[in-house]
Amino acid sequence: MRSLEQCRHDHDAVGRHVVALSTYLGHAHVTDTYWYLHATPILMGQIAAAGEALHQGAGT
Repeated sequence: MRSLEQCRHDHDAVGRHVVALSTYLGHAHVTDTYWYLHATPILMGQIAAAGEALHQGAGT
């Protein structure tokens, strides 16, 4: 989780971390790994901020 928080501005890095975690856990599909992800307060704040920025950008 902490590694995802640290690379929040780099979507490619997030993807690489999730794939690495999936491989480490031995999952056949990356979607099986999402069960292990938890929404931390930091991640939730980042998601809310990104959603707000997207919403404000759509209105212009």
